[in-house]
Amino acid sequence: MASVSDLERRTGYERRFLEILFKRNVGVSPKTLAGIFRFQLLYRKIVHTMSYEAVKEEMYQYFYDQAHFTRDFKRMTGFPPKQFLNVGNEFGRQLALSQ
Repeated sequence: MASVSDLERRTGYERRFLEILFKRNVGVSPKTLAGIFRFQLLYRKIVHTMSYEAVKEEMYQYFYDQAHFTRDFKRMTGFPPKQFLNVGNEFGRQLALSQ
Protein backbone atom coordinates (compact mmCIF):
# COMPACT_ATOMS: atom_id res chain seq x y z
CA MET A 1 0.00 0.00 0.00
CA ALA A 2 1.25 3.43 -0.89
CA SER A 3 0.23 6.62 0.86
CA VAL A 4 -1.39 9.44 -1.08
CA SER A 5 1.77 11.45 -0.41
CA ASP A 6 3.80 8.71 -2.12
CA LEU A 7 1.42 8.76 -5.08
CA GLU A 8 1.72 12.54 -5.28
CA ARG A 9 5.50 12.28 -5.38
CA ARG A 10 5.58 9.43 -7.91
CA THR A 11 2.99 10.84 -10.31
CA GLY A 12 3.49 14.57 -9.92
CA TYR A 13 -0.27 15.01 -9.42
CA GLU A 14 -1.73 16.88 -6.47
CA ARG A 15 -3.75 15.11 -3.78
CA ARG A 16 -7.07 16.59 -4.89
CA PHE A 17 -6.55 15.52 -8.52
CA LEU A 18 -5.63 11.98 -7.39
CA GLU A 19 -8.86 11.82 -5.36
CA ILE A 20 -10.85 12.91 -8.43
CA LEU A 21 -9.13 10.26 -10.56
CA PHE A 22 -9.79 7.56 -7.96
CA LYS A 23 -13.45 8.48 -7.60
CA ARG A 24 -13.90 8.58 -11.36
CA ASN A 25 -12.04 5.34 -12.15
CA VAL A 26 -12.40 3.27 -8.98
CA GLY A 27 -15.58 4.71 -7.50
CA VAL A 28 -14.18 5.66 -4.09
CA SER A 29 -11.44 7.83 -2.65
CA PRO A 30 -7.94 6.42 -2.00
CA LYS A 31 -8.58 6.62 1.75
CA THR A 32 -11.83 4.65 1.48
CA LEU A 33 -10.20 2.03 -0.74
CA ALA A 34 -7.29 1.63 1.69
CA GLY A 35 -9.79 1.17 4.53
CA ILE A 36 -11.60 -1.56 2.58
CA PHE A 37 -8.34 -3.39 1.85
CA ARG A 38 -7.24 -3.19 5.50
CA PHE A 39 -10.62 -4.47 6.65
CA GLN A 40 -10.66 -7.35 4.16
CA LEU A 41 -7.18 -8.48 5.16
CA LEU A 42 -8.00 -8.75 8.85
CA TYR A 43 -11.57 -9.95 8.27
CA ARG A 44 -10.27 -12.96 6.33
CA LYS A 45 -7.89 -13.80 9.16
CA ILE A 46 -10.69 -13.58 11.73
CA VAL A 47 -12.91 -15.80 9.57
CA HIS A 48 -10.17 -18.39 9.02
CA THR A 49 -9.31 -18.66 12.69
CA MET A 50 -12.73 -17.73 14.12
CA SER A 51 -10.78 -15.79 16.72
CA TYR A 52 -10.44 -12.06 17.27
CA GLU A 53 -7.35 -12.73 19.38
CA ALA A 54 -5.53 -14.15 16.34
CA VAL A 55 -5.41 -10.74 14.63
CA LYS A 56 -4.84 -8.50 17.63
CA GLU A 57 -1.08 -8.16 17.12
CA GLU A 58 -1.28 -7.73 13.34
CA MET A 59 -4.04 -5.16 13.71
CA TYR A 60 -1.53 -2.56 14.88
CA GLN A 61 0.30 -2.73 11.54
CA TYR A 62 -2.81 -1.38 9.79
CA PHE A 63 -4.73 0.58 12.43
CA TYR A 64 -3.61 3.23 14.88
CA ASP A 65 -5.20 1.47 17.85
CA GLN A 66 -7.86 -1.06 18.80
CA ALA A 67 -10.61 1.58 18.88
CA HIS A 68 -9.77 2.58 15.30
CA PHE A 69 -10.00 -1.06 14.17
CA THR A 70 -13.23 -1.66 16.10
CA ARG A 71 -14.82 1.49 14.64
CA ASP A 72 -13.92 0.47 11.05
CA PHE A 73 -14.99 -3.14 11.64
CA LYS A 74 -18.35 -2.00 13.01
CA ARG A 75 -18.81 0.38 10.09
CA MET A 76 -18.22 -2.47 7.62
CA THR A 77 -20.19 -5.25 9.36
CA GLY A 78 -22.59 -3.51 11.73
CA PHE A 79 -21.05 -5.31 14.72
CA PRO A 80 -17.93 -4.99 16.86
CA PRO A 81 -15.43 -7.82 16.14
CA LYS A 82 -16.14 -9.99 19.20
CA GLN A 83 -19.89 -9.71 18.82
CA PHE A 84 -19.60 -10.41 15.08
CA LEU A 85 -18.12 -13.84 15.79
CA ASN A 86 -21.22 -14.69 17.83
CA VAL A 87 -23.62 -13.58 15.09
CA GLY A 88 -22.58 -16.35 12.69
CA ASN A 89 -22.29 -14.69 9.29
CA GLU A 90 -21.97 -17.90 7.27
CA PHE A 91 -22.26 -16.14 3.89
CA GLY A 92 -19.42 -13.74 4.71
CA ARG A 93 -17.36 -16.59 6.12
CA GLN A 94 -17.76 -18.71 2.98
CA LEU A 95 -17.02 -15.75 0.74
CA ALA A 96 -13.83 -14.93 2.65
CA LEU A 97 -12.71 -18.56 2.68
CA SER A 98 -13.20 -18.90 -1.08
CA GLN A 99 -10.76 -16.09 -1.88
